[in-house]
Amino acid sequence: MATTDTTTTEAPATVGGYELRERLGGRPPSTVVWRAVSRSTGAPVAVKQVRLAGLPARLRDSLDCEVRFLAAVSHPNIIRLIEVIQTQSCLYLVLELCEGGNLAAFIQRNGRVDERVARNFMEQIGAGLQVLRRHHVVHRDLKPQNVLLSSPSSDAILKISDFGLARVLRPGEYANTACGSCLYMAPEVMLFQKYDDKVDMWSIGAILFELLNGYPPFQGRSNVQLLQCINRSTSLPFSKPLASSLHPDCVDICTRLLCTNPVAPPTNLMERRKLIADLLRASAKSSALRGGVQLHAALTKLGFGLDTMLSNNLIDMYAKCGKLAMAAEVFDGMPDRNVVSWTALMVGLLRHGEARECLRLLGEMRASSEAAPNEYTLSASLKACCVAGDTSAGVRIHGFCVRTGYEEHHVVANSLVLMYSKGGRIGDARRVFDGTAFRNLVTWNAMISGYAHAGHGRDALLVFREMQQRQDGEQPDEFTFASLLKACSGLVAARQGAQVHAAMTVRGFSTASNAILAGALVDLYAKCRCLPVAMQVFESLERKNAIQWTTVVVGHAQEGQVKEAMGLFRRFWSSGVRADAHVLSSVVGVLADFALFEQGRQVHCYTVKNPAGLDVSLGNSMVDMYIKCGLVDEAERLFQEMPARNVVSWTAMINGLGKHGLGREAMDMFEKMQSEGVEPDEVTYLALLSACSHAGLVEECRLYFSRIRQDRRVRPKAEHYACVVDLLGRAGELREARDLILTMPMEPTVGIWQTLLSACRVHKDVAVGREAGDVLLAIDGDNPVNYVMLSNIFAEAGEWRECQKVRGAMRRKGLKKQGGCSWVEVDKEVHFFYGGGDDTHPQAGDIRRVLRDIERRMREQLGYSADAQFALHDVDEESRAENLRVHSERLAVGLWLLHNGADTGGQGKVIRVYKNLRVCGDCHEFFKGLSAVLKKVLVVRDANRFHRFEQGACSCRDYW
Repeated sequence: MATTDTTTTEAPATVGGYELRERLGGRPPSTVVWRAVSRSTGAPVAVKQVRLAGLPARLRDSLDCEVRFLAAVSHPNIIRLIEVIQTQSCLYLVLELCEGGNLAAFIQRNGRVDERVARNFMEQIGAGLQVLRRHHVVHRDLKPQNVLLSSPSSDAILKISDFGLARVLRPGEYANTACGSCLYMAPEVMLFQKYDDKVDMWSIGAILFELLNGYPPFQGRSNVQLLQCINRSTSLPFSKPLASSLHPDCVDICTRLLCTNPVAPPTNLMERRKLIADLLRASAKSSALRGGVQLHAALTKLGFGLDTMLSNNLIDMYAKCGKLAMAAEVFDGMPDRNVVSWTALMVGLLRHGEARECLRLLGEMRASSEAAPNEYTLSASLKACCVAGDTSAGVRIHGFCVRTGYEEHHVVANSLVLMYSKGGRIGDARRVFDGTAFRNLVTWNAMISGYAHAGHGRDALLVFREMQQRQDGEQPDEFTFASLLKACSGLVAARQGAQVHAAMTVRGFSTASNAILAGALVDLYAKCRCLPVAMQVFESLERKNAIQWTTVVVGHAQEGQVKEAMGLFRRFWSSGVRADAHVLSSVVGVLADFALFEQGRQVHCYTVKNPAGLDVSLGNSMVDMYIKCGLVDEAERLFQEMPARNVVSWTAMINGLGKHGLGREAMDMFEKMQSEGVEPDEVTYLALLSACSHAGLVEECRLYFSRIRQDRRVRPKAEHYACVVDLLGRAGELREARDLILTMPMEPTVGIWQTLLSACRVHKDVAVGREAGDVLLAIDGDNPVNYVMLSNIFAEAGEWRECQKVRGAMRRKGLKKQGGCSWVEVDKEVHFFYGGGDDTHPQAGDIRRVLRDIERRMREQLGYSADAQFALHDVDEESRAENLRVHSERLAVGLWLLHNGADTGGQGKVIRVYKNLRVCGDCHEFFKGLSAVLKKVLVVRDANRFHRFEQGACSCRDYW
C-alpha cells in the first residue's frame, strides 16, 4: 500500500503514480470517483476517493470489506482493483476503467433488449454474484447503476462494482443495517429492514425485468409506494423462452410476481400454464421450496389443479425439495396419471433413500395398467435394487426388460451393469456390458466402477485401457478417475495410481476443489503408505471434508505414527467440520487402537449432542473403544443405554469381558443375548471361545466348541480352533493341542502354530516347541516373531547351541525383532516410550531413579529379584537387570509414578499403560510386586489381553 500526503477530497494534481483528470461520479463529499491516467504507462484508470474523516463505523466496515474482497478476487465480472493508496484523511482505490458506462445508461440508450442480450447479461451478473457468495459477501446495493460495461455494445463484459455497502454475511446469519436503493430490494427487506445472505437475489430479478422491458418492475420512491405497486401488478411481462433457462437466483422474483395476482384474461391462460411449468422446473432444479409452494397455490387458483403436466412438475419439485409426503399427495390426487407421473415419484423416492418404496411403486404401477414402464422407470427401479441390495428383484426386472425390448437401451443397460456389479455378480455385469451395442461414458464408468468396488482392480484398469483404445473412445471424467483411483488403492498400486494422477492433471482436473477426486487420491496414497504425498494432496485442498480428515488420521495411525495421527485429529476436531456416524466410527477406531480414552470421551460427548450418537454402528465403536481403554464399567453402561443393539453390540461386550479375563460374565452376556432373540454369528462364537480361553474355562470351552460344530448356521473357522488350542495350551495339554491342529478340516494358519509355540514356552516343552517352530519357519520364514519365540524356548531350556542357530538364521535373513512401544497418558498428554533403552524423554533420568527406588522397596518387602532369563544372555547380571529396567512398559509406569507420586495408596487412581507387544515375564512379575508394595491398581493392555494387577496378583493368572 502506497502513502502520499494528499489530505483533501478536491481533485489533487496527482495521487501516488496517477494524475486525476475529471470527476466521473460518486456521493460527494464522502465519495468521489475520478478518471485518471497512470503517469508511468499512460493507461486510463478510475480512482475512487473515500474521505475517512467523519465516515460512520458501518461504512468503515463496508470499506474494509470492499478492499479485502477486491484484493482477494480476480474475476472478469468483478471490477478489478489495481492499487490502494492511503493518505492522512483519504483512501484511494485505483480501479480498472470501464469505457461503456453503467447498465442504467445502457438501458436508457437502447430501451428493452432482446432475449439473447438479456441472457448474456444475466449469466455474467450471476457469475459475479457466485464469486461474492463464495467469499460470503453481500453487495446490498446491486442495481443497474453499479453494473459497469467494458464497452457500449451489447457484447460488452459486465462488471459488478461499487461495494460501498458490502459486508460479510455467512449462511444462516441475519443483519438489519440499511441497504441500498429500495427500488431493487425485496419487499420483506423494505418492510422489516432485515436480510440474510440471499439479499442480492431479488435485485438480480429486478435487473432482469428492467432489461426485458426497459423500465423497472415497480414504481415508487418509498417502501410503502413500492409495496402498493407490487400489489397492483396484473401482468407478468417475462418472455416464455427465457423463463425456462432462468438463473436460479432469478426464479424468486418471477414466482413472487406471478403469485401476487394470478388472475388473468382467458387468452393468457395457456401462456401462464407454460410459464408455471417452466418456473416449477426451475424451482425443482434449485430446490426452491417456497417458490414451488407459491406456484402450487397459483396454478390451483388458475384452475390447473388437475392438469397432468403441471401435477407431474409438482411431484418432481416436491420430491427434489425433500417433501415426499406432498409429492405423494399430489400423485394420489391426480385423476389421470401417465408414465411421467409414476417415474417422477419413483425417482424422488429413490433420491431420498426410499428404495423399497420405489420398488413397491413399480409393482403397483404394473398392476394398475394405467401406464407401462419406460426406460427411465426401469432404470430407476434397477438403481433402487442397488440401494436396497435386492439383486433377485433386479434379475426379475432384467427379465421384464428383455421381454419388452428395453435391454438394449443404453439407460437400462447402464443400470443393469451397475446393479449386477453392486450385487456382487460381476460376471453378469460383464455379460451385459459386452452385449451392449451402444456404449457411452456412463456405460464405461459403470463397468470400471463395478470392477473397482468388487475388488477387481486389475480388471478395472484393463476396461479403462480398452475404452481409451477405441476409435470413438470416450474422454474420462471425474467419476472415471475416481473409480480408477479406487482400483489402484485396492491393489495398493502406487505407481499405477501416480500415472492416473498424472493423467488427471494433464486433462485439467484439479483436486484442490474437487472433493470426489481429492478424497480418492488421498485414500490411494495413504493405503499405499505414501503418507508425505497424501499429506501434500490433503494440504492443497481448498476445503477439507470429514472423510478426507479421517483418511489421513487413520493412515498415520496404521503406520504407527501415533503423534502425527493425534495432531491431525486435534486439527480435525478444531476445524469445525461436521462428522457423520461413519466418520466418527473410524476416528473412534483409531482412538481405541491406541487406548486414548480422554480423546474418546470427547467424541462421546460430541455424539451425545449430535443425532449421529443414536447410530448403532457408532455406539458399537464407542463400546469397543471403552473396552480397549480398559474401562469395562463405562463400556457396559454405554451398552445398556444404547437405544438399539445388534449382534455386533453383543459381540463387542462379550469380547471385551473376555479380554479382561471375565469369562463367566462373558458367558452370562452370551446367554442373555440369546434370551433376547439375537442369533450369534461366527464372530460371536469366536469372542465367546476366546473369553473361555482367557479365563481358563476348559470344560465350558469344549461345550461351546461342540455346539458350534452342531450348529448348521455357523461353520467353524481356523480362528475357532485357535481358541481351543490356546485353552489346551493353558491347561498344559500340549500334545492334545498339537493333535487337534493336525486333524483340523482346514489348513492350519500361522496364528494357530504361534499359539501352540507360545504355550510351549510357558510350559517349557522343548520337544513340541521344536516341532511347532519347524513348521512356522517353513510356512512363515520371513516373520521375525517366530525366530524370537523359538530362540527364547531354547534359551530358557539352556540349549544355547540351538538358540544361537535360530538367531543366526534370523540374522542371515536380515530380520529384526519388532520394536516395543508403550504409552501412558499423564495430565491429558500421551507419552510414548520405545524399547532398547529409550533416553529421548526429557525426564528419563528421573524415571529410572523412581524405578530403582521401587525395586529396592520390592526387594526389601518381597524379596524381588529381576528374572534374568528375560534379558540378554551374553552380559553380566547387573547389566541384565538394567536391560530389564528400560523396557518400554516400565518406563511408562515410571513416568506415571513420577508425576502422581509413588506413595502407598492409590487415592482411587488407576495406572493405565498400553503396549504394542506381549508384556515380558519379568515386567509382569515387577508389576505384580508394584501393586502389592504401593497398594495401587495397574492395568496393562498388551497385544494379547488386559492385565489387571492388584494386591500382588494379575487377572490373567500368569498365563498370557
